Amino acid sequence: MKDIVVFLITSGLTCQVGERCLDTLKRTDLSKAELFIAQGVSFGPAGAADRLNALLLYAKGRPSVFVHDVIVDDYDWVEKLFKASSKAGSLVTGCLREADESGHTVAGLFPKPSSEAEFITSFPAGGEDYLYIPSVVEGVMAVSDSNALRFDNKVGELYLEMDYSLQAWSAGERVAASTDLMVRHAGRPHRYGPKAFDTAVVESEKSAEKSYDTEFASKWSGFLEGSLLSKEGLEYLSPAFGLHRE
Repeated sequence: MKDIVVFLITSGLTCQVGERCLDTLKRTDLSKAELFIAQGVSFGPAGAADRLNALLLYAKGRPSVFVHDVIVDDYDWVEKLFKASSKAGSLVTGCLREADESGHTVAGLFPKPSSEAEFITSFPAGGEDYLYIPSVVEGVMAVSDSNALRFDNKVGELYLEMDYSLQAWSAGERVAASTDLMVRHAGRPHRYGPKAFDTAVVESEKSAEKSYDTEFASKWSGFLEGSLLSKEGLEYLSPAFGLHRE
């Protein structure tokens, strides 16, 4: 049994995005990782949380990485992810992402009490090779202990990675991004924009997602308005988003 599990989340390897993602992963160093191709297990539609939780159970406590819809060009990407996780002491770790159209590098997501989220594209330069963030941006999410948390099946599919990240912060854990690793999109437009969930949900999904907006906001509004910004390492968000710390 290998030390780490890399879950490639894809609707199917016959689709261009899944095929491109797998091809790039095969060209990287997976010597310490088991590559598990989870076809038909995605961050959507309904029931996604239960399927993702089944993968966490399969990992049996091993560090795990969920990868979907991205191209990984860095040969040592797994090592860089967990190096950042170790240095940051983070349960959940993502990485930088090359933006499709804006030209900005995206480090993470900043959820708002209104259930909208914004890209984190402005952050302190220099220093360590990691950055604390409220939530990972979609595409790569590493979990250092697969037994620690579970995905919430009451939360809409576009919110699962964000919800998992906020669960970590609220449980006294940390969430970080490796600033030494960047991935690119494999072909599908970003789900997130300045108002994250207004721009990316296709028409057929809008009614289903709308019911989850209230659930996410109800669950996290108090935490987002208060405790989150008091977490050590997130101080830079206050001036960046015009907010204050308690």
